[in-house]
Amino acid sequence: MPTSPNFLSVLQKVHEVRKEPSNGLSLADPYVAAPLSLMVGLIPVLIGVFMISILKGWEPGRRLLLLGLATGILFASFFDLMKGTAGLSSSTLKDITDVLNVFAFSIAFVAFYLSHRILANGVRAIGVAYLWAVLGIGFHSVGEGIIIGYDFATGFTILSIAQTLSFTLHKLAEGITLGVLMYSSSKVRLVHPIMGGVVAGVPVAIGTLLGLFGLPEGTSTIFFAAASGATVYVIANLFQMGAERRAVFPLGMLIGFLYMYFAGVLHQFE
Repeated sequence: MPTSPNFLSVLQKVHEVRKEPSNGLSLADPYVAAPLSLMVGLIPVLIGVFMISILKGWEPGRRLLLLGLATGILFASFFDLMKGTAGLSSSTLKDITDVLNVFAFSIAFVAFYLSHRILANGVRAIGVAYLWAVLGIGFHSVGEGIIIGYDFATGFTILSIAQTLSFTLHKLAEGITLGVLMYSSSKVRLVHPIMGGVVAGVPVAIGTLLGLFGLPEGTSTIFFAAASGATVYVIANLFQMGAERRAVFPLGMLIGFLYMYFAGVLHQFE
């Protein structure tokens, strides 16, 4: 991983890019980076949420399959998040970042648990979905955005079809998990998936701007740690929702995990 530039050097680079005439679009230009990251971060999430609209009338077999699908996606996401959380994945405690990661993981998990406990029964499923949009997908998206912003500022990233498709497929999967949680409630209305998708997808653009203007790249790992704490809680919640597990539930888990695996494989192509 390349050495991260400091705040002033990144800020100067962005300023120069905006000041100089350009023959084309520059990814270091915030007026280009923000809309681009917003588009690839928000649209797939919204599509994923609305793909699960069939859950309004789900019958038991389909319900368990989709619960399993979301669970498999989240297992794969958890492993992916662990790779980006420094000491959490390697059980080391070497510096302040490792300490902050442990705190972020624990605080997000406890916050999710306590918020879930105080929700009224009538809105519990919707509430869990919104909590997941903020603490899980949202925090993950900010961390991704910070890395994207730094890569754009330094010229480290060259967009390719394979890498863009990989990122899009991962965001689509996050939208699917949000949709499964959201449409588990009988009280869901059209406004809920739209608002949930916006809450989950917009943080990519926020993180991109933070990274572009010099927020230390290492801070992304703290957001990943918080998202991983939320992910653990939601996995447990999905297992509880799919209590009457038949073969279709683990089948859905396998499909979800393999989907995330092959979406990740695309990253190896330039």
